[in-house]
Amino acid sequence: MTSTFNILPVNKTVLLKSPIFSEFNLIRTGTIKTNSFFHSFFHAYTSDNNKYNAQNYINMDIEERRYFIKQIKKVVEYSLTKWDKMENSEKLHDSFLLLLTNYHTYITKNEKESNIIQLINDTIKEENDNNIYKIIFDMLPIYMILDTIGKMNDMNIERYKSTIKINLLTTFKKLFNNIIIDTKYIKFYCNKVEILLDCLLKNSEHLLSKNIFKIDETFLNFFADMYNRDIYFFDNQKMPFLYAKNINIKNRKSIILICNQSHYEIIGIKTDGISREFENTHPLIQKLNILLLQPDRIHKLYPNDVCHLPKIQHIYINDTFHSTNDEEGSELSDVSSVHDNHESSESSNHVDENSSTISSI
Repeated sequence: MTSTFNILPVNKTVLLKSPIFSEFNLIRTGTIKTNSFFHSFFHAYTSDNNKYNAQNYINMDIEERRYFIKQIKKVVEYSLTKWDKMENSEKLHDSFLLLLTNYHTYITKNEKESNIIQLINDTIKEENDNNIYKIIFDMLPIYMILDTIGKMNDMNIERYKSTIKINLLTTFKKLFNNIIIDTKYIKFYCNKVEILLDCLLKNSEHLLSKNIFKIDETFLNFFADMYNRDIYFFDNQKMPFLYAKNINIKNRKSIILICNQSHYEIIGIKTDGISREFENTHPLIQKLNILLLQPDRIHKLYPNDVCHLPKIQHIYINDTFHSTNDEEGSELSDVSSVHDNHESSESSNHVDENSSTISSI
């Protein structure tokens, strides 16, 4: 059974006993549940030009943090959408095929999925429209549509949209070559196909925009490049794992998050204070690199950790984690030198990083 660690109250910091990082005094800190990935990242991030410092976030109260992340997400969404339109159409293609298949099932079998309700409203406006699209799918079966579309990789979104329309409309018009029919009917059916394609593409883009903040390989690589940071992840066993197959680690400053299904918290190290952002030369980051990216070197560099090799997750977020019970370390007895606040809950009005204690749960 997959276990989950206890989600901490906002700003509460506890010792994190990872079986493979016992030489480091690891801690994790609770974050606001909604948008926890962003809250965790900016609890640690200090910009390279120092215009933004993690202390800025730490000093904010809960509502200020929420507003700050809301603004950050707008910037990320604008940048990611612009990049996506410039760089690739694979995600739009996936959305298009999903809606097309579901719409075809609705027209031919009257089975309705929730993600095509708007598409149905956009295309079935008159009593006979359903029958018209049945005729169109009889003439242009789904297998023919998929063959016409193909994979269509390596093009930007605007080119993808125009190519889809041109190829499918051309294929559909050719079906009338050997049919004696009034040209006005040809125009009528071609117009219906064009309406359907426009609506499919519009709804596909909408579906894509709804999933723009899905924490996947594309998003993580874009976000890491946008803020010039390498991002590492621990699972709910407090063990490192690869979040996606092709995560770009570029020897930049690094931030470490712990992931519990869809919730994230920030990992740090307690020294004289608390460090949550690390140079790529830091021993913790160097060890993470070896464990995740160069496992053949573990026997030589970390022989005492070889026994943990089967637990290191060289898997990705859509796979299942085999987890153990979650237990945190003992309470820190000397809290006077720790500069992190742990008593606030999500309903607190103010966050005071300097009045903190570290405990265990």
